[in-house]
Amino acid sequence: MQSGSLLEQLDELLARVSKVDLSVSEETHRIPQVSEVAPAVLELLDAAVSLLAQAQRHYESEAALGSEPGDEADSLSDIGALISTEMAARGLADLAFVARGDLLQCREELGRAKEKRDFLQMASRSDTSFRHLRRGLISLESAIYEFLGKPSPIRHFSDLSISLEIRRLYGRLRNEIAELDGDSRRLPAERLKITVQRFTELRALAVYPLLRIDDRVAVRQLMKRIFDWQEDGGVDALAAARLWQDIVAFTELLVQVNHRQELREHDLRTVMSALRRLGAVAGRPGPLPTLVRQELAVLEGLDAELDELLAVEPGAEAPQEQWQAVLGRLQWSLSPRKRDTSIFPRGS
Repeated sequence: MQSGSLLEQLDELLARVSKVDLSVSEETHRIPQVSEVAPAVLELLDAAVSLLAQAQRHYESEAALGSEPGDEADSLSDIGALISTEMAARGLADLAFVARGDLLQCREELGRAKEKRDFLQMASRSDTSFRHLRRGLISLESAIYEFLGKPSPIRHFSDLSISLEIRRLYGRLRNEIAELDGDSRRLPAERLKITVQRFTELRALAVYPLLRIDDRVAVRQLMKRIFDWQEDGGVDALAAARLWQDIVAFTELLVQVNHRQELREHDLRTVMSALRRLGAVAGRPGPLPTLVRQELAVLEGLDAELDELLAVEPGAEAPQEQWQAVLGRLQWSLSPRKRDTSIFPRGS
């Protein structure tokens, strides 16, 4: 198999992926509709796993050929080119191996949910599998084009922009609930009323159907519990306290959106770029450079302390040293060698 043949098959598979509609309502009576979509996702996962295995074998062979001494390696330049080709081929084989392992796990989890006829898990696993499927195939496709020295096609999958918008919404919701939780003057009825308003506003947004099905189901269930409490007279203080604890716990869990690979990669690039800009003006008096502030604005919702720094009006920012300390902590937590256990709201 040649790279050209692999690219043709990747293109065909991505075309099939683009035709699948995974939109599933969080309404209880409509969630079972996912049973009509899950088989298509499983079929695509099987096709992708098979293709990735072919790609892995092909580039392992390319790397092995590149590592064998040949007559053409008569100069340092030739040897350098061979080594470069061998390393690139090994990198492609590794990329295919990792993507294949990821999709095999997705396949296993979705298959298990399908066997149990757990429709909510089927919807959740289908959504997760679909995102991993697109990302894995597109990453390999782009890497092969780079290996061949050709421009890769533009794929209109806006995972990053959607993830950034969802994180921004989640961050604002999380911060507002945390503020309500810390305000002892608020009565339970008032807290729950404000929460219903925020959930209603969230559900009215165009991006809402693109939220994880698990999150949409949780919002729906919490709203129903609030309405039930209100209909029962809104006087059961113990029930209100338990309900509020569940709301706080849910919004704190929303920080897990930061686990998405496309966000981790984007965030690390952004943080490192901002640190470089700050390093260039280190020791100079004055406010935070405008370019740095604009660059960091896309990270809203990533970290509570960074959100606080960004919320301050331009010209009244904290000292640059404080920004550098926060960004340094984020750089460490976003490193590929770490899991983002430290990216949680401060104090949680």
